Parts: sequence; C-alpha cells; structure tokens
Amino acid sequence: MKRIFLALSLTWLFTAHTAHAHDPSSGYVLRDAEGVSIGEVYSVQAGNSVKAVTLLLTLSASDGTTHTAMLQTNSLTWFDAPVYFNEADCMGTPYVRSHVGFFPALSAAAIAGPEAPKLYLGTKQETQTVKALSQIGRDPSSPCRNFGEPLKRDDFVEVEVVIDDLDAKFPRPFSLGRY
Repeated sequence: MKRIFLALSLTWLFTAHTAHAHDPSSGYVLRDAEGVSIGEVYSVQAGNSVKAVTLLLTLSASDGTTHTAMLQTNSLTWFDAPVYFNEADCMGTPYVRSHVGFFPALSAAAIAGPEAPKLYLGTKQETQTVKALSQIGRDPSSPCRNFGEPLKRDDFVEVEVVIDDLDAKFPRPFSLGRY
C-alpha cells in the first residue's frame, strides 16, 4: 500500500512539475480559511500528513510590476529565509540571497519577521556584492542579529516588503483545491 501511495504521489509531483514546464497551471491552488486563493501549488511533501506545500505566488511590487515567487508553508507556519541588511540593527536596504541559477524565471523572495511574517520580494534579478551588517529571521527570541564582522557576499538581491503580515492576509487553516 505504501508503494502504491508513493508511486501515485511521485506521479502527481512529476505531472505537476511537467505542467509548469509547458503550461503554468497545475490545476491546484492553496486557499486560506476564507476561501481566498493564496497561490498555485507547485509540489507537496507528504508522508503520514502534509509536511510542506510549495506555492507559486504572483505578486505586485511597489513599481506596479508583477513577479512570481516560490514560497513554502505547512499547517502551522510559513518557512522562512534570512533577510540581510547593509546597516546594523536590521536597518538600511534589505537583501536576500539570489536563487537565479536554480529558478531563473522566479523572483527572489524571503519570509522574515519575529512579530509577523513579512514577505520580502526581489524586483530585480541582478545580483550585487554587499557587506551585510545584520540579518533578521523568524525567531522571536532573536529578532535582529548584528554581525561582528561584515558578511560579504556576491549573490544578494535587493528586496522590498510586499506583504506586511502573511498570517493576517491569509488566515489559517489552509485547504488544497482545484481552480
């Protein structure tokens, strides 16, 4: 029985992935508690329960351009990634590490913020060399971490906050459904 479930799951995942290569529609969306579509389902990690859902979200930036970003969530939380800043105390310009080599059609994105999960979106794909002096994640006990020495990387992408509080915008519980 487990082998059949695994085979069906893998078939579904590869079918969904193949659909993205030719047609942007997998046919499945993740909806919030109010029935609002959050984003298109790209893949699902499952075992005895759903461990993670990877979504493709279409978002608008402050300049009016639209971007597609990939995010992960489960029934409890959004999966985060650090956001780096060029000044101490998480001030200045925010940056995330680029994933252009892995997903060139997607905009860089990260979820961070100890009080409320903020969605940061990269509106440009060009990477920059930046000396980061601080970072923020989702850990409430350590909302901002200053670095003793600057963290210099050449794969940063400048980002902006496009959603101030993901939990308020998309209340739980989530449900998986067809378009």
